Amino acid sequence: MRIRYAVDDNLWSEAAIELGTSLIPVFKLIRLFFKKLYRQRIKQEVKLFTEMCSDQLYWLDRSTDDIRKSLCSMLYSIEDPDHIDPLETRLAIMEGVKQLVTYFESYLCLINGHIIPTLFPVDTDFTSYVYFQNWYITWTTSFLLATDNSIQIAQSFGET
Repeated sequence: MRIRYAVDDNLWSEAAIELGTSLIPVFKLIRLFFKKLYRQRIKQEVKLFTEMCSDQLYWLDRSTDDIRKSLCSMLYSIEDPDHIDPLETRLAIMEGVKQLVTYFESYLCLINGHIIPTLFPVDTDFTSYVYFQNWYITWTTSFLLATDNSIQIAQSFGET
């Protein structure tokens, strides 16, 4: 399958394809993370309370929206990377990926400290708790590797 530019039907440059391709693992890992939490919530009855304060709940909701906005911004930046100033595309992608990492660092602290213990009470579901903690560590490592790879490819975009 080839990616084509809609107006004049030119093929994207190899650098543009590499840049877009480098973001696919980032997008897929984010989708996987939210699906995993959602499925776990649906799978079992979860307590309707948490020890989070109102500010933390608000921030959790807002950060989810910030993650969505950052993803949309990056998608917009790579829609036509060969016809927009390469420096602009490069900076937009690098900034978007760095924002995602920042959002997820804080987001994951709240999830790990408040949501995971609610989903997997250690005293009643220790096996699931350990499984999810291992999954969570693997996901975090994969996410950081994918974002680092995207930043490196974005840094070289437009230099050739």
